[in-house]
Amino acid sequence: MIYKIFYNQSINAIECYYFGDVTFEILKESSERRFSHEKFPEIDYLISDYSEANLKKFEPFEIQLLVSLDIKASTINPALIVLLCMPTPLEYGMARMWQAYSVELNWVSHVFSSRDELDNFIKTGGTAIN
Repeated sequence: MIYKIFYNQSINAIECYYFGDVTFEILKESSERRFSHEKFPEIDYLISDYSEANLKKFEPFEIQLLVSLDIKASTINPALIVLLCMPTPLEYGMARMWQAYSVELNWVSHVFSSRDELDNFIKTGGTAIN
């Protein structure tokens, strides 16, 4: 499988790790699986880690489609904090584009260029912003 989804009880999060080439279809599928997870309505964090992935460039309309899934999911868990680990400039930029399209979401989101930064954010209770 090109991604792994699991519930991390210690931080009350659903985490998704991606591996290899990640296309729009894979990201859409993994989003749907995370949003249907039994713990999704009660989690504090939704973490996506692309440290081991090669995120393919998406078209703006594909990012907008992902945002429409997120908007629907935000009605289930409106207080969610989304944390993205995007280590390459392309991935980081695509995450920022997602944030720009996501103005209708209730979610708070942060993009990090390393997993260490993301983990430090959680350890400090959200005070270590990139």
